[in-house]
Amino acid sequence: MNFIQPPLYEFLGVIEPDNYTSRLILTIKNNVTYRFGCGYAAGLKPHITVSNFLQSAYMEKKIFESFERTTAAMAPYKVHVNGFGHFETHTVFAKVTQESTAVMAEHMKKKSSAIIQTQIRQKPYFIKEPHLTIARGMTPEQFSLTWAMLKGSPLVSSFMAYEMTLLRRDVRGGKYEVIKKFPFTGNYTVGNQLTLSFATL
Repeated sequence: MNFIQPPLYEFLGVIEPDNYTSRLILTIKNNVTYRFGCGYAAGLKPHITVSNFLQSAYMEKKIFESFERTTAAMAPYKVHVNGFGHFETHTVFAKVTQESTAVMAEHMKKKSSAIIQTQIRQKPYFIKEPHLTIARGMTPEQFSLTWAMLKGSPLVSSFMAYEMTLLRRDVRGGKYEVIKKFPFTGNYTVGNQLTLSFATL
């Protein structure tokens, strides 16, 4: 008997900024693309990555349940965007000064480790340093020019995070599609109270 293998998807969990912050980041991304030709800048909708992993469609329901236990305990929180940073010489980003996203990602990682298995192509990724990407995959020259322009430039914004959005796409190709939103409906905020409360879930 031949068994049909369930499709393999790439999942992406994100926090989406408000319209003002999105327009602000997009303007910078488009400027970097126009001036320095950074191909992985323009056209990508601004977001803060929470998680990124490959998983079979068979596990989707269990992933939903695991993530819901975390987000249901989270209270909405304010995200502050302040200044620019970079990862080595390949990525420039807008700094996010709020640790709630990282705490949530770490908790999701711990609680879903038995569900989200490492695939041959990619290990599950959960963010440790939340940020809004301006450009990635840059050449050394593109990075040097971009960083010279943005380093020390003022960038200040803030927005409320009310939910995490989970997207997916077939690993064989195609665009991401939104499959579920996880609202923050709890009363716990970042800090010891959050950590202790999550430990009991």
